[in-house]
Order: sequence, then C-alpha cells, then structure tokens
Amino acid sequence: MSDAAPSSDSSGNIYISTGNGTVSTNNFGESIVKLSPMLQVLDYFIPFNYADFNTADYDVGAGNVMVVPDQNGSPNPHLLIACGKSTPIYVLNRDSMGRLGTTSDNIVQRLDNQLSAHPCFNEPAMWQQNVYYAASKDVLKRFQMNPSTGMLSATPVSKGTVTYPFPGADPVVSSNGSANGIVWTIELQNATSLSKLHATNATDLTKELFVSPSLGTVTRWVPPTVVNGHVYVATPSSVIAFGLAP
Repeated sequence: MSDAAPSSDSSGNIYISTGNGTVSTNNFGESIVKLSPMLQVLDYFIPFNYADFNTADYDVGAGNVMVVPDQNGSPNPHLLIACGKSTPIYVLNRDSMGRLGTTSDNIVQRLDNQLSAHPCFNEPAMWQQNVYYAASKDVLKRFQMNPSTGMLSATPVSKGTVTYPFPGADPVVSSNGSANGIVWTIELQNATSLSKLHATNATDLTKELFVSPSLGTVTRWVPPTVVNGHVYVATPSSVIAFGLAP
C-alpha cells in the first residue's frame, strides 16, 4: 500500500489492499479485505478481471484504502474508496463489499480512465464532499461525492496544472472548518531529488497559493504534516518546517 498504514472504521475493523496473488477460499490476491479487530476476514472485494491484473502486474494493493465519513443520506452510508495500479477508482460499500463477481463488479461505483495509467501508488484525501487524487504522472484532481448517492462525479470537477512524476503525491488538506481549504502536496522531481512543496486552493485546483524552493531529497511516500500553523516535510536526515502566514 505504498507505505500507507491500514485504515480502520469506528468499530475497529481494519481495511487493507493486496497485490498480485492467487484467489481461493483462504487466499486474497488482488483484493481489498475487511478484517475484524481480531484479524479475522469479515468481507472482501476482488475485481472480476483480477486474473488480467495478475498477468499485467497491476497490483490492487499499490494504493491505500480510504474510509469515507458516513454518508447518512445515501443508500450505502458506509463507504470505502480505493485505487491501485489499474485505472479504476473503486467505491465500495463496506457493509457488503461485493466479493468476486463473474463478469462485473458488484460495488457502488467503478470509475475507469479518470486517472493516469498505473495511477495509484499513494492515497487520496477527503475534505467536505471532495476527494483528491494526485496520481503518478498526473495532475491533482478533485472529484465530488454526492451525499444522496454515495457516488463520485464521473469526471474531475477541478484539475491542477502541475504533473506529479512517479509515484505521484499523497495530498493533505488543511482548512478553517469548512472554509479556506488548502491541498498540500510534495512534487518529487526525478523520483527523490529537487522536490517542492505545493499549496493549492482546495476548491479551484488551478490556483496555486505557494510553491517552495527546491527541498533537495525528500522521503518518498511521507505526506506533509500540517499542525498548529506549521507544515512539516520529512527528508532522509531532517524535518523541514514552514510557517503559515496569519
């Protein structure tokens, strides 16, 4: 899951995604798996075309699984969002994850070809009803979740202008409640060197609010951390701190 931690819900259930592997009663290759707090398998989702993913080395487990805040107006209020090396973004009902279909996926939504090829070596962020992806070799994109359906917009409602090299970026959102949202991302140039911190308007992703000077080598798959008016970026040997203007 590209160095991301497993996700969990308010009941203590744990969600993980897996890479290439076999599928049987006790084997969960190319899967998104729900585990109890005692690590028993409770449910799972396997794309119906998982065998093609195995052949092409399209690990479902390249990206992390995000637990969505409850969508109480939706017929499926408890949702997950996941994406791996293959192009789909999956929206799953975590109360009934769909398991393995024969010719299609029994899930809430599957969005194909809305991110770059081999897109997700990272995790999304969510703020208000907006879901943010900065996929590998793609721009920052904002999808909107409909609270009545629990489904994402079929296409991004806003796109940034900066293309993020491999492996993309893990977006982080800061805000003053429901206002003044800022998406923070780290642009890794040449994989690990000459990296930059970006601050982008969370509503209009074409508006960059701040771009740092070159940070040198930055640790891959460690997102920026925003707390108490500061933004922290990890390097292999130090932590760089930026102060937010009042």
